Amino acid sequence: MIDRRYQVQYNRSSMTVKIVIRPDVNAYYCSYYIKGLVDLFGEDSISFSAGGFPRTRQLHSMLLRTGENGPKVMIDTRDTSELYQDALEWCDVYAKVNPSLGDYGFEGSDKVLAIGPSFGIRIWGLPRALLLGTGNCWKSRSLLKGRGDFREHFADYWRQYHYRLPLHAYGPSRSRDDYIFSISSFWHHDPACNSMRAAFIKACLDHPGVEFEGGFAPRGPGVMGDLEPLSTARRYPLTEYVEKLQRSAVAFNTPAVDGCLGWKLAEYLALGKAIISTPLERRMPAPLEHGTHVHFVDGSPGSIDEALGLMLERKDYRENLERNARDYFFEHLAPERCIGRIFRTP
Repeated sequence: MIDRRYQVQYNRSSMTVKIVIRPDVNAYYCSYYIKGLVDLFGEDSISFSAGGFPRTRQLHSMLLRTGENGPKVMIDTRDTSELYQDALEWCDVYAKVNPSLGDYGFEGSDKVLAIGPSFGIRIWGLPRALLLGTGNCWKSRSLLKGRGDFREHFADYWRQYHYRLPLHAYGPSRSRDDYIFSISSFWHHDPACNSMRAAFIKACLDHPGVEFEGGFAPRGPGVMGDLEPLSTARRYPLTEYVEKLQRSAVAFNTPAVDGCLGWKLAEYLALGKAIISTPLERRMPAPLEHGTHVHFVDGSPGSIDEALGLMLERKDYRENLERNARDYFFEHLAPERCIGRIFRTP
């Protein structure tokens, strides 16, 4: 789905790159970056081996190396801003989805590269996923020696196939002026996030002339307390979720677990949505500018309601945000661009 306007210019005929990935890679969280490697260097450039990597296990991550002189790379997709110290010492580039807004201030932290949010995508069909999952389980020292959960290892290959969509499914579509679709998770330990999401839902429900669909994803009885009336009656399959988002006039974003840049933000940018967002708590590869790429609010009900009214009344403003959001995704977050920045960094 990479837009050729932003394609990283590598001459494959004169540049041979062999990528070795540690075989306990998280296939669900890191499929996005494997696609970037394939798009940039070709599928034949990639192999899996446990040799030459730190022996400790890093969850939700991917470690890769290139030849003798190429960069050693850690891609860390965790929600927290913490770093794996052993991987930081080993690598040349520590590509981090959720780095701290400020400098870490300790030795080696200059290796940290903010790569921005991503989301899980389907890159392998079921036969290929099973073959790779089996081969990488056999090759992985941590899984063979019981330092990892091999059931979770295979489940991640299944999840990228069964629950996710190919990247090309996240294309823009003409939004409707009078329709808003939004599904949000309820986080038991983050009442501030819940209250801001509830404020957006209520603003949509109260706004005249707007057809609103969605709410909080359903949870068990009593879990959501007073917010339970704002929950949906059902869960939406991902295909339906994306199709309805494409038609939605706006999208609402808040930092998610541990203040992270959630998958939703990357999905909204890929879909070219007009985004209302509360302030971000993690560093992006380039700043998202208010009024250009996104419309920032302070999270209060009044600020959310005012922003929603502006979006619905000013179609020109909304369409400008849509174009710029899509451009930002292609310029900074698309898999090929992300991998290209990593390989240019050392």
